[in-house]
Formats: sequence, structure tokens, C-alpha cells
Amino acid sequence: MTTDTQLTVEGIIKFAINIEEESARFYENAINKYLDEDNKTDELIALLEELSLEEIKHKKRLSDRFSVVSNPSASLESDALRNVVDMIVTIPALEGSQTPVTVLTTALKRENATADLYRTLLSLSDLGSLSSIFEELVDQEVGHARRVKSLLEKMK
Repeated sequence: MTTDTQLTVEGIIKFAINIEEESARFYENAINKYLDEDNKTDELIALLEELSLEEIKHKKRLSDRFSVVSNPSASLESDALRNVVDMIVTIPALEGSQTPVTVLTTALKRENATADLYRTLLSLSDLGSLSSIFEELVDQEVGHARRVKSLLEKMK
């Protein structure tokens, strides 16, 4: 989210959808661009493929739920939320060939940051009927982080 993000239900959902798209793309790129054939393991590829598909499912769930929101232009503006939005740090993208440890370390940062963002949105916003989907997404991102961390620890 950037400072020009509208702090409306629609703005928050669009931002969350973008995050999920970026995450799916990160995992796809990790498989196809960042990892050399020499350092790809079946377990690593399977995890990255699963996570990419799950991020796509998150996007679809957000889109489906958003399509039935009664008041998408409802403002969520608050000083606290705006301050959080202004402080959000983007995790740098990977470029070129990377080791599995580097890919997984970056993935872990992404998953933790996304879970933290969703927690913050829940605590500082009245998302109404959308709260349940963000609560579910927090749980799923935490689960992703746990799976990434487990494989990362095996590889170190």
C-alpha cells in the first residue's frame, strides 16, 4: 500500500489482491528464473508450486468476497491506519540466479510481512463482513511462513 492508496474497503481489498498476485508471481519466478537446475530439489519445487497456487486462491477468495460487499466506498481512513500505510516497507525482489536459501529467506520475509499487514488492517479497520477473510488469510500466511521456515531449516 502506498500513501496514494484509498483507505476504503475497495482500496484495501484491491491492495490485498495485488499483494496476493505479487506473491504468486514471486513463487513462479523463483521456480523459473531464480533457481538454477542444479539447485532445485523436488521438495523445494513442490513447496514453491503449492504456495503459488495458494496465493492465487487467496486472490480469488478476496475477489469473490469483494463482489458482494454492500458499501465498497466506505471510508476506513484514520490517522493510525494512514501512519501504518506510510511505514509499510517493500521486500526487495530477487534478481538473477539465487540459492535456495536466499529464495526461501525472502519468501519467509514476504509471508511474515503479509501476515503482519493483514493483522494490522484488522486491528485498525472496521472491515465488517470482510474481517473473517482477513483473519483466515492471516492464518494461511502464518502457515506458509511455517512451511517455508521448516524447509529453510532443513537446507541450512
